Amino acid sequence: MKNSINPPNSNFFRLLSICAVAILLISACKPEPEPEPEDPCMEAILTGEWGYDDFGGPACWNSVCNHGQTCGGTSQSPINVTGWVEKTNLPSLSTNPGQTSMNIVNNGHTLQFNMQPGSFATYGTTTNGLFDDFTLGQFHFHTNSEHQVNGSYAPMEVHFVHRSIWDDRYMVISVMIEEGDANPLLERFVDKLPVSEMAGPYVNKDSVFSAYDLLPANRSYYTYAGSLTTPPCSETVNWIIMENKIQASQAQLDKFKSILGENFRPVQELGSREIGYVKL
Repeated sequence: MKNSINPPNSNFFRLLSICAVAILLISACKPEPEPEPEDPCMEAILTGEWGYDDFGGPACWNSVCNHGQTCGGTSQSPINVTGWVEKTNLPSLSTNPGQTSMNIVNNGHTLQFNMQPGSFATYGTTTNGLFDDFTLGQFHFHTNSEHQVNGSYAPMEVHFVHRSIWDDRYMVISVMIEEGDANPLLERFVDKLPVSEMAGPYVNKDSVFSAYDLLPANRSYYTYAGSLTTPPCSETVNWIIMENKIQASQAQLDKFKSILGENFRPVQELGSREIGYVKL
């Protein structure tokens, strides 16, 4: 009877196999490495697009190529309107109640009412003694409001964007909108609002109206030097914020909110700027 003799290297290979299995088991038990956190500004950097959500939102606007390099300035808007100083040397605001037509555009950031020429506001006089006139180009909406007053938001804010007829200055008249009675002017258009950027504009050629019908009857206002509230955030704006709110129904507010979402920039530091108040 022959004795069974193991090959000389059998123990070595057996040990090697055991080690290999052990390594595989240990590897299988190791947790997966955490994925690298996604840069929320990368999309904005690559595409040049901006918005209001976590990706490409206000924190990224300085990174948006050719758009937002000035969004980190020291005179930015909006702000929390508080601690104002009453002024008696500032002019009242007068508006020309021009009746013009318009079209409504959903540009992916807001609902913008583009006005035909004919509406303008006058705010004092120039250094040459001429009326300081500003033409109204468009007005648009933000939900919630962008400005705060004493730390509180309104459900909606409308901005009337004016440009000086003399130079490259802007004046934006801001009106806060609160829940209340249905607004007659908004009611004319609330069912015609483009629900998306792809919807195309609503063109109104047959009827005319005065955009300034959305201003409150009493025009006491706050004012400060600030910026556009969207890229490029140019610091060339004289803000006129109406003290008194206007009203819209909850259904009207809900309609705008359903289209716009939350398209407001967070409030910015006031810094060394002063807020004036004119009581009329």
